[in-house]
Amino acid sequence: MIVELGTDRGESYFTFCQTIAEGKASALCFAVDTWLGDSQAGSYDESTFGLVNNHNRLHYAGFSKLLRSTFDRALDIFAPGSIDLLHLDGLHSEEAVRYDLANWLPKLRPGGLLLLHDVSVRTRGFGVWQLWDELRTSNRHWTIELGPGLGIWQKQPNEPLPAPFDRAL
Repeated sequence: MIVELGTDRGESYFTFCQTIAEGKASALCFAVDTWLGDSQAGSYDESTFGLVNNHNRLHYAGFSKLLRSTFDRALDIFAPGSIDLLHLDGLHSEEAVRYDLANWLPKLRPGGLLLLHDVSVRTRGFGVWQLWDELRTSNRHWTIELGPGLGIWQKQPNEPLPAPFDRAL
């Protein structure tokens, strides 16, 4: 199960979905977002959700669900330890990321992967880097330094990664 918190226009989310489709993998994908924007991304109108929803319906409806919700309201949908890959890309302030991690890390299964977007951004009130610095001290991790940076962290206990990740990392 793949869950993305903060989907915006769906660039990263649909990359997950396309990978599942091309690999004919058995997986469920969930995108959680209000599709209203926020103080860092700006706000956007209903057309953004319409485009994302239409693309999802046309290409990935068999295994992908868009949850138009706050992160807090979506929590109860997922059992503890049920998520294999959790991508956190919501509000990027230190306080917001810390709050989201506290609530959502219990949903990530042992050995599961957490992706944190914007781990290299140190401007505009972004605080993801601060939590990334803390997480990196606690378990296996990788950082992709391109652009705003992507942190990949494995929840203990360490387990072998699926083949695509082993090759990529």
